Amino acid sequence: MNSLEQFNKRIPSSTITDVVDIKLLVCYIFFKTGSFISKDVLSCALQEYDFVNYFDFNNAFSELLRDGSIAENENDKGSYFVTQKGNIIAKELEKKLPLTVRERALAATINLLAKLKRENENSSKIKKTDAGYCVSGNISGGGGIDLMSFSLYVPDESQAKLIKKNFQNCPEEVYECMLAVLTKDKDIVCSVLEKFKKD
Repeated sequence: MNSLEQFNKRIPSSTITDVVDIKLLVCYIFFKTGSFISKDVLSCALQEYDFVNYFDFNNAFSELLRDGSIAENENDKGSYFVTQKGNIIAKELEKKLPLTVRERALAATINLLAKLKRENENSSKIKKTDAGYCVSGNISGGGGIDLMSFSLYVPDESQAKLIKKNFQNCPEEVYECMLAVLTKDKDIVCSVLEKFKKD
């Protein structure tokens, strides 16, 4: 059984552990998005859908860089794109991919694009200070206008990372919560609380 057959057999029901299979999937997602993607964003998206684990992904990503299937964007260090070699791999995989696998891979891709859009529109960062860590961020309203900007101090890095992650996952809800508190609008507060109950 070749690697592609093993990939098709395993992916609907289990995490992929074979490095060759992970390389195929990574090239496929780069191909479908047509975007520059950071390694961290791609890794998080695939782990969220239980496609891969952290260590196997890193091994596969390193091999793709070495063999020239993906490359780093010279104008934006830390973001990557699929090369012609990687596109050939992705197109071959797409033709042979079962429907159940395509659906899961495309779901991960849609999730990834949403993450990229949120990161581009709503930035956040962590800065170490003498008193702990400062998490800062902004929510864009478009046209160069920020709807909200914030800086929040926390005592340790784990809390800072959690705040940054939750902000990037749901900036609209953060804005809605802040608006509800500052305007003391009970209807908005109740609406936000209902959303949290569903999560």
